[in-house]
Amino acid sequence: MAPFKSLFLPGVKDEHFASLLNQAGPQQLLIVGMLSNHSKATMQRMRSKLAEKFHALNHEDEKLPRAEKPDTTIVLGMCVWESKAREKLLHTPGHRTF
Repeated sequence: MAPFKSLFLPGVKDEHFASLLNQAGPQQLLIVGMLSNHSKATMQRMRSKLAEKFHALNHEDEKLPRAEKPDTTIVLGMCVWESKAREKLLHTPGHRTF
């Protein structure tokens, strides 16, 4: 796995997200929820399995011609955070909270 902070964040991040917005079809997914520590650990294990599968497919595709395999990036992250947008919604009259 590439070092996220040293490789992705400084230079590739803006280019990557710009390319997401220029492609047809669903290329990005944002999932928001409230998870217990047990559920977060389950999600981390699932993320690891996805990374293993991605690396296995990458290895299988090594024998294909370069023209058949464009650079592909998956960015996965999960953290506990309070967004300003969420905070604003919590203080909006009539907004349903969970």
